[in-house]
Amino acid sequence: MYKSDGDTKGEKFMGEKMKRLIDIPARKLLLLINNLSGAGFSSALAEKVSLDSNAAQAVELLEKAFLEPKVSSLEVVRVVPIEPMYVSTGSFNNMVTLGEYDYVDDEITEDRWIIERSGKGRVQKEPVLLRFFGRGKTEEVLAYMEENDLCPGKVEDLLKLGEWRPELQRLVTVVQIGSVALYGGYPMGLCLGGYGGPEDEEEEGVLPKPGMRRTLKLRSVGGMWESDDFVLAIKKK
Repeated sequence: MYKSDGDTKGEKFMGEKMKRLIDIPARKLLLLINNLSGAGFSSALAEKVSLDSNAAQAVELLEKAFLEPKVSSLEVVRVVPIEPMYVSTGSFNNMVTLGEYDYVDDEITEDRWIIERSGKGRVQKEPVLLRFFGRGKTEEVLAYMEENDLCPGKVEDLLKLGEWRPELQRLVTVVQIGSVALYGGYPMGLCLGGYGGPEDEEEEGVLPKPGMRRTLKLRSVGGMWESDDFVLAIKKK
């Protein structure tokens, strides 16, 4: 199709405005921008949406227009208390090494994960595993914890659990959502899991499942929660 100079200028203008859209709070428009790319998103609309005064309202209106409604049906189906453990924080790499995992995702690096140091040496913590069923937002998982005197387990808690109870992840998958790192703009937590038997090889395209070998991987913790994984929580003192 023939394009006039006006079309070219319009495309350039839209490209600049689309980049600005990504800076709207919490990057909530990342998915929307993909949907809008083929929906005739005009430069005039881009200019209006990109104004700071319109950002919040734009997010709300665009979500209604382009995203399917999300109906929450999240409920807790299991609460598993575990005996207290002592968390003594060291370097991230050292805590990973102490876990003696059979596989660690190459994207899990010390520069992305901050270990919080309490300055109190060893700290006793009481972990609780929560299993949710249904579909809902991660914020609802956090709200349940708050209502039940729990706080989300952080990266140091998960790594200590992996070291202290290595057999646990051969039975279930455990995710922490108290520490988050951005990968490609998406919030990720760490996940203890397992797969296969001693002689099995992980099949291409098949998700790992609880098994003999122990893994430390990334797990998406943003947006909607649709997992049967256990979430690590810590009892408040």
